[in-house]
Amino acid sequence: MMMRMQIEECESEEELADLQGKLLNEEISLSKIIESSLQSKDFSKAADYLIKMRYNQSSLNAIKQRSETLL
Repeated sequence: MMMRMQIEECESEEELADLQGKLLNEEISLSKIIESSLQSKDFSKAADYLIKMRYNQSSLNAIKQRSETLL
């Protein structure tokens, strides 16, 4: 929820780009954790991090929509 508020408060493309960069870096970290969890058969942990990744994807979509409203 906090990320959505931050996105809505952005008033420039630069602010959105910063948030997008942070989310993309987090996606890389989440992917590595998920891969490691799956390899070690810790499916519960993998599921938890997949939920976080899904939230990140949703936030990235919100950034795209917000960017369109700034144009």
